[in-house]
Amino acid sequence: MHPSLNTNDRTLARRYAPVVLFDGAEPFLPSRVGCTIFREPGPSPSFPRYVRPEPPVEVVIEYALWWDWDIGHLYELEHAWVLVGGDGEVVGVESSQHGGAYGGDLRLEGGRPVLYSEPGKHALASGPHALVARGDHTEHSCGPGAGAGGVHVTPLYRDRIIRTPDDDQLVRTYLRRHAFTPRWDWSQRVQVADLPMVPWPELDAAIPGMVRARLAELDEEIPREERHVMHVGHRGASAHAPENTLAAIRKAAELGAHMVELDVRMSADGVAVLSHDSAVALPGAGSGHVPVNTLTADEMNWLTPTPETSVPTLNAALDLCEEMHLKPYLEIKEGEAVKPTMTALGGRSIGRYSVVGSFEPAWVAWATDLAPHTPTSILFGAFDAVPVALARGCGARYVHPCWKRHPAPHTLLTPEWLARVRSEGLGVVCWHEERLDVLRALLRLGLSAVCTDRLDILRDVAAELSGGSLSD
Repeated sequence: MHPSLNTNDRTLARRYAPVVLFDGAEPFLPSRVGCTIFREPGPSPSFPRYVRPEPPVEVVIEYALWWDWDIGHLYELEHAWVLVGGDGEVVGVESSQHGGAYGGDLRLEGGRPVLYSEPGKHALASGPHALVARGDHTEHSCGPGAGAGGVHVTPLYRDRIIRTPDDDQLVRTYLRRHAFTPRWDWSQRVQVADLPMVPWPELDAAIPGMVRARLAELDEEIPREERHVMHVGHRGASAHAPENTLAAIRKAAELGAHMVELDVRMSADGVAVLSHDSAVALPGAGSGHVPVNTLTADEMNWLTPTPETSVPTLNAALDLCEEMHLKPYLEIKEGEAVKPTMTALGGRSIGRYSVVGSFEPAWVAWATDLAPHTPTSILFGAFDAVPVALARGCGARYVHPCWKRHPAPHTLLTPEWLARVRSEGLGVVCWHEERLDVLRALLRLGLSAVCTDRLDILRDVAAELSGGSLSD
């Protein structure tokens, strides 16, 4: 493996560089390539795999393709490995798809491998069939899900690219403006050999700076009042279905929510479940209430005639969030629920898109310690609270004032208050709000997220302010 490319290696890399076919509606094409040549086995410097050139393969050429944009997030790296035999002929090609490396049928054009790129997401494959099989998921990513990932931070850049809620909001706004419907025709062609090609260490060193430059450009270009504010369904769509239930989560998705705020407690048998209150109503008029922690998860599931409106487990709720393309915003209601909540999120891809919050700073700090890369939020009700100090004390990335009882709560979000919070890289999620004039004011402030019982009203206000564009 060579950390730098001499003249012969550059010639070799260009000679075998693949041809990549893109969807006709694809808005983002790769702009440069980082190369590594393997003549002996060794770990890839840019992808989690070990590369083994073994007979009949004499050389493996690794191409790390860079995009400024994936439809889901800022920047993308996908990989192709071209396997060259001792006679100089290409004997195989492998490519990256959503974190894994896969081989496939070899198709050559002028001695170069041909690869297909997934619309928007840019996973590479040797044929279209595996990509078409993901069509429903891909089309959601390219449309309503555009920008959902914000700033992409892989383990390779975990300590070199620092993301803030403001950064994620800028990316989300930009990418929602570029949402598209794939044509599935692969009519655009990119000759990788024609792109700027550098040794991988050179591209690697440039990537954090390129990310910062894109963010600075967006910050200049997108006014605060035009930035995409996430719609958070309070306890699901609690004005339309029983709160903290699967039915409320489904209804939230139907009403255009981006996130659902859900409350987490523990059952008698140690299962994380959804409940705002410490006690739940027993079936039948006048039957009273019973503490959540005295019932098993199965017992709570039978409190109503249908599981859709009973007390669900956290895992059932997360399953449904994944199915409905919703991000969970989980409020911890008791300390015993912190570790099970973070464990449940840690085993899912949805975990990196979630937020975990609480009114208790110690629980937020514990959640942050358990999963430093899952954003956390500190909730508070006092009008004179110092949000930056609260967030610093527990490692939260969002502050969440709960001022719903104030007659004009948006007036407390003064320019000075917001500037101080944002200067510390913190996002702002606000109380659940249903008043039209207050919702209009909150959206114009460009907060990170607005929580509401009435997602239908929030959706309509957002459409009114934006003229109905997807960016809102």
